[in-house]
Amino acid sequence: MKAVKVLIALIALIVAGALLSCAGLPPPRGDSNALIVGYLAEDYPDGYFNLPPRTISQGITLRFLNVSQNRRFTLKTRRGYFFFQSNGTDQYVLERYETEVQAPDGSKMRTGADLNRSFRAVPDSVVYLGHLTIVREKPRQAAVAGAPRTLYWTFDSRFDFQWAEEKAREFIRSRDADSEWLRYPMLRAER
Repeated sequence: MKAVKVLIALIALIVAGALLSCAGLPPPRGDSNALIVGYLAEDYPDGYFNLPPRTISQGITLRFLNVSQNRRFTLKTRRGYFFFQSNGTDQYVLERYETEVQAPDGSKMRTGADLNRSFRAVPDSVVYLGHLTIVREKPRQAAVAGAPRTLYWTFDSRFDFQWAEEKAREFIRSRDADSEWLRYPMLRAER
């Protein structure tokens, strides 16, 4: 009987998690607010550390600063996309991104970089930050003295940035086909 209760509780958690992962965007709340939307991923065409090539777009941690309110907050990407609602007037900085991926052998691989991308919310709009892919090529293991269990890698890195408003609108539609945000103008982020 106890095993059945545990199984039912586990199924309920799985269903709740699935429903929450499909949750739509928050509706506009009041006058003059804005939805901030962007995309960030890391691409490793020559291999991810000592693993085969891959693109990371899920679970990337983004660190923001709301300059107007002097408040920091973090978000995680989902298939590269991230979003948050703003009061429509605040100034922000996307300060940094970080990834952490566990390898098949249990080791953790971490990457990240400072971005320091400033932007301002615009009332009654969707503010689009663009599609940014950090491409890391030619992985090389670096020697580290005194750190026997730690491996450091270096990569040639470049930023592939593009404006892809239709992809951002498709993301909003995928989250909520009837979203009120689809009726708002989509503006490219201004510094």
